[in-house]
Amino acid sequence: MPSTSHAARERSRRVSLCVSLALLLVLVPAATVAGAPDGAAPVSDSAAGTTCLQQTGTATPTSGGNRTPAPVAGRNATNGWTPNESQDLDVALGDVAVIPLSPRPGENATVTVAPSDDGDGYAATVRVRDDGDGRVRLLLNTYLAANGSTAARGTVRAAGDDGVAVTDRTGGPLTPGDYAVRLRRNGTVVSENQLSVSEPSVENVTLRRAGPSVFDASRPGDVRRANRSGLLRPLRDGEDGQELVRGETLVARIDAPSLLGLVAAQPGDAPTERLLALSEERDPETRVDFDVTEICNWTIVEAIAVHDSIRAVPDYRTGAVYVLLDTSDPAVANHGWVDLRVPTESTIHPSPSDGDLEFDPSFTLAEQQTTVETHETGALAFGDDGNASLSGETNLMRGSRLPVTVQSRTDPSERWRATATIREDGTFDATVDVSNASSPGVFEVRAGDASASAWLGSAPRVHWQLDHTPTDHDADRLDVEALSLPDGGYLVAYEYDRSLGGFRPIGTARPYSEDLSIESIERPRYLLVVPHRDGNGNYQFDDRRADPPYRAGDRVVQGWYPVAFERRDLPAGPPSATFDANASDERLLGRQVPTPEPTERDRFVTTLPDATPTPAPTAETSATPTETSVPQTTVITEPTPTSPTTADGPGFGALAAPVGLLCGAAIAARRR
Repeated sequence: MPSTSHAARERSRRVSLCVSLALLLVLVPAATVAGAPDGAAPVSDSAAGTTCLQQTGTATPTSGGNRTPAPVAGRNATNGWTPNESQDLDVALGDVAVIPLSPRPGENATVTVAPSDDGDGYAATVRVRDDGDGRVRLLLNTYLAANGSTAARGTVRAAGDDGVAVTDRTGGPLTPGDYAVRLRRNGTVVSENQLSVSEPSVENVTLRRAGPSVFDASRPGDVRRANRSGLLRPLRDGEDGQELVRGETLVARIDAPSLLGLVAAQPGDAPTERLLALSEERDPETRVDFDVTEICNWTIVEAIAVHDSIRAVPDYRTGAVYVLLDTSDPAVANHGWVDLRVPTESTIHPSPSDGDLEFDPSFTLAEQQTTVETHETGALAFGDDGNASLSGETNLMRGSRLPVTVQSRTDPSERWRATATIREDGTFDATVDVSNASSPGVFEVRAGDASASAWLGSAPRVHWQLDHTPTDHDADRLDVEALSLPDGGYLVAYEYDRSLGGFRPIGTARPYSEDLSIESIERPRYLLVVPHRDGNGNYQFDDRRADPPYRAGDRVVQGWYPVAFERRDLPAGPPSATFDANASDERLLGRQVPTPEPTERDRFVTTLPDATPTPAPTAETSATPTETSVPQTTVITEPTPTSPTTADGPGFGALAAPVGLLCGAAIAARRR
C-alpha cells in the first residue's frame, strides 16, 4: 500500500497539473480557442473532447503507511459484496450497534449497558417501551458514546415505533472492550447479550453498476436484495477505464463501520444530507472528506446534490454506507472519482500514526445507446385491441427498467407510460394501452434516451427531435437532431407572451438545419414547437396564416420543449394556453420572423411516382377531419459542409497539443 509520501506526491502532481493547465490557458493567445462559447472550459470531459482520466479496476485505498486494515470480526467482516446477515454484536468503535431485545408485548422494560467484568467504564441505563410486538431493536451510536454523552441526541434510540429514554449515565466515554447488555424486569435480569467493541475500522470503497431503478432504494435491504438478484455488477472494462452506462446507477459501497456513527451524528433530516455535512466540519477530529470529483479534482457533488441525484443509505447490519448516484444527471461527469479521505486527526482513523487514509476509485460513463424498431406506423405497432407495442435494444445492463413514454403531438393532455425490463441480451418489449388515443394522431415515443415518432391513421409523417444542453448563460439556439417534414416547410418555436395573450414566434428551422436559432432567452421556460408548411412557396416563414401548420385531421401538430438552465428550476409545467392557428403573428411580433436564407436545397423536392402531396388545410376544410392518403413527397437534403479546423476557427487548433500533453501527464499521475 502506498506510503504517505506517495499520496502526497500524487496530490501534488494533480494540483501542479491543474495549475499548469490554468497558466497555459492564460498564456496561449485567445485566437487558439476561438469558437468556444463564453465561459466554456477549453478542456472538456465530454465524449468528443480532450479528457484526463484514470483506467482502474476495483478501488484500492491509499493511506499514510504500509498498513493493511484488519477486518472487523462478526457482522462487519464484509467480504466483497456478500452481506453478513448474522445478528452478533461485534462492532467497530464509531459504528451503530443494533441490539435485539425481546420484552413482553407492550412492556416497559429497563436495559443496562455496562462492562462485562462489572468494572469501571462506560455504563448507561435505558427505559424501553415496546410497541406491542414483543421485539425491540436498540440502536447505540458508539461514536457519540465515545466522543459525547449518552444523553446526546441520537446516542441511544429504537428502530420503528418502539420508545426509548436514557435515565442514567455513569463512567467515562465508551472505549473498545466487552459490554453486557441486560434486559431487566422488576430489577431481575431476564436476558443478556454481549456487545464487543473493537478498534475503529475504515476498510475500503468499491464501485458497482446497477439498473436505474436501484437509485430509488431507500433502505439497505433494497440494495442487498438487488445485489442478491444480480442487479449489482462490477464495472465493465471500457476503452477509457472501468465504466458503466449513463443512466445506470453508480453504487459506491463504503466499508467503513466507524463512519456510520459519525454520519448519524451530523445535522440534517436525511442520511444524504448528513453524509455531505461531513466535509463542512471545521473540527479536524470530526471532519471526514467525502466528494465526487472530475478532472483536476473539480468537485461535482454539490451540483449532483442540488439535482437530488445522490443518495446515501447506511447499512448498520453490514457496517457499510451505500452511496447511489443517478448518472442520468448531466452534472455527473463522464470521468470521475469517488473520494473519501480520513485525516490523521479524525477520531475514527484506525491508525493515526500512518497518516491520512484516502480512497479514490474512478469510473467512466459510456453513453447510453438505445434504439427502437420501426414499422409502417413508426415506433409503435398499433393493434386492434387498443394496445400499441414497442421493441428495441439497449446497452443498459440486464434487469434495468427502461421508462417508455408516449406523448400525443396533437393533444398535450394525452400521455401514456409503460416500463420495459431489459433482457440478458439487451433487448426489450413494452405494451402501451392507447385505446383512448385520438385518430388520426402523431405521437412522440421515448424509450430511455431514444426518441422516435409514431403515426395513427392518416396523420402526416412529421418527425422532429431537438436537444439543448443546460447552461448558466443565455440560450439562443436549439440543436436539431432530426427533422422530417413530408411536404417541406419549417419548424417554428413559439413563446407564450402573457402580456400579449398569445404565442409569439421566436425562431425557425428547415429540414436540413443543424440548429433552430431563437431569440435569446435568459430564464428556464417551455417553448411550443409547431411544424408549418411553406404555404405560398416563397421559402420564407411569413406567419401562421400564410404558412399554415401541419394538422392531423382538424388538430394542429405541436409539442412542448423545455429549455433548462443550470442551477435554475423549470416551471412546474407548460403554460395553460391553446395555440391559435389563425392568429396574426404581425400583431404578436411586429416584425418578420428570422428564417434561414433559402438555398438550392429548398428546391430539391421530388414527388415519388403515383404520389400526391398532402394538401394544405384551408379555412373551409380545417374544421372537419378527413381521411387522406399517406404523404409520399420526400424532401431530399444534403449534409451541410463543414469548414476545416484551423488555429483561428472552431476546434482546438494550436491548443490541442499542449493540452493533450498535460492530460496525458494527468493520466499517468493518477495511475501511479
